[in-house]
Amino acid sequence: MIKAVDENKRRIITTVEAGGPYESEIEMLRKALKRLKPQKGLPFIADKGYDAVDIIESLLDSGFEPAIRIKEAMRMSIRHPLRKLPNKKI
Repeated sequence: MIKAVDENKRRIITTVEAGGPYESEIEMLRKALKRLKPQKGLPFIADKGYDAVDIIESLLDSGFEPAIRIKEAMRMSIRHPLRKLPNKKI
């Protein structure tokens, strides 16, 4: 489920994707993002499980401002330029 919050702080469900047992949440998000209408300047908040480059590209193409924590480890640095975009603290 992808929810948005309007200027009056009302929550709005913008799209829902259902899947079977053990279905990938990333794949369900990719399907849901294809149906989502552009949302200029609206932050998209997600945890580091959703830091795939194609998801970040889809969000930017739809006008969202991704606020996704990027996976990083001692031996694994962030390489792709889209994953290096500054994330706003929300």
